[in-house]
Amino acid sequence: MHSVEKVFQEFCKGDSRLTTVKNITDQKLFEVVTHLGIKNQNLTVVLEEVLINAQEHGDGHPSLHYKVDGNLLVLVISDSGVGIHQKIPENLRLSDTRGKSSSSIIRLSLEEGITGTGTVGRGMGLYYLSRFASENQASIFVASDQGAVIQVSSQFYERRLTDDLGCTLVILETTLKDAGI
Repeated sequence: MHSVEKVFQEFCKGDSRLTTVKNITDQKLFEVVTHLGIKNQNLTVVLEEVLINAQEHGDGHPSLHYKVDGNLLVLVISDSGVGIHQKIPENLRLSDTRGKSSSSIIRLSLEEGITGTGTVGRGMGLYYLSRFASENQASIFVASDQGAVIQVSSQFYERRLTDDLGCTLVILETTLKDAGI
């Protein structure tokens, strides 16, 4: 089991010891980034883009959860929107996703330009997250509905979850050094 999967399990059990900021906004995100001392601009852009996804496709009230654990920074963005598995197939250009598993659709969402809006130039948030993980040997866990994708550096693993989450979770685990802290 990858350590980011353990974070997911702890989060679902409510036993993660994460600091939570509800109804996260751009301003609140900036305050958390400043508070944590994150100086990696690429990571800041990734967080902003994932937040925009959660605001647009979620219920409008995403939460940010975070902790520093030894030399690791753990960040979780959650929202209770319809989920990646619902939004991506709504894009008519991606009709080949209909009937595919939630984890397959989540995996697709980590590619450049894949968007639930169908708007050209969109769909960069999860792609930037995936690229950050690849370039910084970080781990991510993206879950929605009954599917999840774990990325460790450049390796991807799909998982089927036993229960529908009722939300979308994006977990990033990176070193303090790679976060610029």
